[in-house]
Amino acid sequence: MNAQVSIRFGPDLTIEFSVPFTSDATAQEGAREWLDRAYDQFGCEPTRPIGKVLLLDKILSIADAAGAKLFQRDSEWGRSYAQAVSSALDRTGVQVDVEGRTVSS
Repeated sequence: MNAQVSIRFGPDLTIEFSVPFTSDATAQEGAREWLDRAYDQFGCEPTRPIGKVLLLDKILSIADAAGAKLFQRDSEWGRSYAQAVSSALDRTGVQVDVEGRTVSS
């Protein structure tokens, strides 16, 4: 089974990935670790005043920091992001709306 992950950067730009869906504790842990590393590599900062970083905040911050150009230029990185998002959320369909600051399934 595949997961569909779309990242919307604006009204005219949505990038979509179809990645293998894996639903188990090991995949979820690995996905969260990948997101943690990417969050740190991009130098993302907490968006909440209390300093707590929620998983959805990480997903949005990474996509925002990477920008559409990285997703377009490096499809392998984009697929890794999509795989991590799908596994971390344990969902076969995820929409990341960078502009609207939402993540939905």
